[in-house]
Amino acid sequence: MSIADEDPKEANVNADAAKGKAEDRWPSVLLLTGAWACAMSVFASAVVTLSLAASPVAPPGAETLPLALALVFQGVANLVLPAEKRCLGLKGAYVLGAVIGFLGCGLVGLGCWVQQFGLQLFGAACMGFSLAHAQNYRFSAVLMLPSNPPKAIGVVLFGGVVGSMTGSAGFTQAKHMLPVEFAGIYVLGAGAHTVALVILACMSFPPVPGSTGDKARSLGQLLRQPRCAAAVLAMASSYGMMLVLMAPSPVVMQRFYSIPYVPNTLAMMGHMACMFSPSLITGSAVNRYGPMKVIMLGVLLGFSCALLLWCFGLLRWAWLCWASAGTSCSWEAPRCWAAPTKPRRR
Repeated sequence: MSIADEDPKEANVNADAAKGKAEDRWPSVLLLTGAWACAMSVFASAVVTLSLAASPVAPPGAETLPLALALVFQGVANLVLPAEKRCLGLKGAYVLGAVIGFLGCGLVGLGCWVQQFGLQLFGAACMGFSLAHAQNYRFSAVLMLPSNPPKAIGVVLFGGVVGSMTGSAGFTQAKHMLPVEFAGIYVLGAGAHTVALVILACMSFPPVPGSTGDKARSLGQLLRQPRCAAAVLAMASSYGMMLVLMAPSPVVMQRFYSIPYVPNTLAMMGHMACMFSPSLITGSAVNRYGPMKVIMLGVLLGFSCALLLWCFGLLRWAWLCWASAGTSCSWEAPRCWAAPTKPRRR
């Protein structure tokens, strides 16, 4: 077939793909992956130790309150983040998030040192607020890799594997680094935020979409789209399942099953590593099969995990990894669904 006989629609698709590849900025995507790994290392260590660190000073039954507060303020930050981007730009918003994370780690460490539950709560809220900024890195990666948004999201998410291993298996071993238990872990967390600050300071970011004069769509307009509503529902359910698994697990394993501290941290490391390790595969799967099929695969894996746990209650270790794989599939696919994907050639 000659060039003159080429289908105009196919020619436009090829031209858009070539333009996208020319605008790809892989070094920036990899730097964002490193910054996400730093943030994830702090989050992973907090998931394992925050409830344990609060146990000596928390009122009875309130040990998980700091972690719950962190997750609530993560949601609050997601509502504030668009305004931050418009006022400060992407770089300014992300730097602010890292600074707040540094402050949060310092407050939790100080709370451990002086045995003040209120300081731990305040610090946990700051850490959750910071985490929302870090979770937004993947959407900036989409702007930096326009030829393949799902792959950009998958690559950045894969940094969570490095972060989860560094945090839950590395930082958590600093429990006795300082005279007061757990304080050393949050000193290392503050150091990780410092590294993220350096990475972000060295980066240049594209303009915020909608900040160049284009009229942005309202939240109501977005939510009225069936695909957007489905993505929100899938995201909320998978995130809720993830939190139900993570929040009480360290305290339950130690208090009710007498699992020592080190195996406890390794179990949580396996959970979080398996949660992010399929991200490269799910990015490609979304491109090839579409988000809905990947979401359904995640739901199937999660259901099979619940069935396995119900039938064989003694398998407390293996099910963490299995559940995490299901969470990863059903967690990432809605994010890819909300991002523009390149047209597939027939």
